[in-house]
Amino acid sequence: MNKEILITVIERALVIEDMLSQIFRTLLEIEKPNSKTLSHKTSALSFMTKVDLLFDLERIDLDSYNLLKMFGEIRNQFMHNIDSDTFSIVLERLNKNSKLLKIDTEFPNYFKDAIDSNQQERIYDLAFQKLALDIHDILETVRKKIFEEKLDNINSALKAIEKEKLEKFMTLLYESIDEFSDIFSQQMKDLTGIDYGDYISKGIVTILNKKIESIK
Repeated sequence: MNKEILITVIERALVIEDMLSQIFRTLLEIEKPNSKTLSHKTSALSFMTKVDLLFDLERIDLDSYNLLKMFGEIRNQFMHNIDSDTFSIVLERLNKNSKLLKIDTEFPNYFKDAIDSNQQERIYDLAFQKLALDIHDILETVRKKIFEEKLDNINSALKAIEKEKLEKFMTLLYESIDEFSDIFSQQMKDLTGIDYGDYISKGIVTILNKKIESIK
């Protein structure tokens, strides 16, 4: 078994698996670390289940989905088959040789010019590393977008609360003006015999509305 290649594949797989879990933790607002579906328990969702869900939720497009699927297939070969100890063997089994090399336009040319199997293996290794980096960038973009959506939802909710509070305040204010106007008008009527009616209330409200309009 080629331990160096296996370690490389496992390291990249762990990073990407963790990113997928973090995306769903944010998306589904799951905070507990011992989650049955997103922790390291046997009940946790598989790599491809998470990828399938991301695609069904339209968080990734078909091209991104296919990259993640290829990464998962390569990872599974290395992790579950003891004789899968080179990229050449794994890619031959999966019939993904040319597909992995196409991750970058230069890799097919490098592979064509390789002088022996060791160089070919090195080029496969570099292509796999590039695949992992591309997937990392894709998932980071997804994570950021979900996070921004959550922030927008929070801001919208806060604005709705602020609007409701303001409307309640304005209702109480106008009711207070009406009550004051009624009391003051009655007192003035008792003193002068003149009924000012709702003139005072209308006057205060008019001035208040002008002040409010001036600060919008």
